[in-house]
Amino acid sequence: MENGVSQRLNALLKRDPDVLGIVLADHDAVPVMSVYNEDCRDTLSTQYISNCVALLKYGDKLGTGSTNRILMTYSKQVVVCINAKQCIAIIVGKKSTSLGNLLSLEPDIKTMIMSLSMLTG
Repeated sequence: MENGVSQRLNALLKRDPDVLGIVLADHDAVPVMSVYNEDCRDTLSTQYISNCVALLKYGDKLGTGSTNRILMTYSKQVVVCINAKQCIAIIVGKKSTSLGNLLSLEPDIKTMIMSLSMLTG
């Protein structure tokens, strides 16, 4: 099943040439699964993943409720961090990528996360 989820993540990566990488990490910032091309290897470092998870948790501390997603734009890339119940999904795209295109991957990724969580119990 895990291999199937990895294949589906790869298919999402290949579906849109503007998507550079996708990482699924637990709420402790430990990567569970990732697919990416060389253009975003540095972006998806352990430190970067840890920072995304910390930002998503920060909304809870502000008393504004849980943070569902964070959208970030950089000089070379755009990043969407999605707080799914079971884990965190980080999607990296080229700077020219529409954030809407990255957000449109959310339902497919959440379905994969559910499949993965059923596998791990």
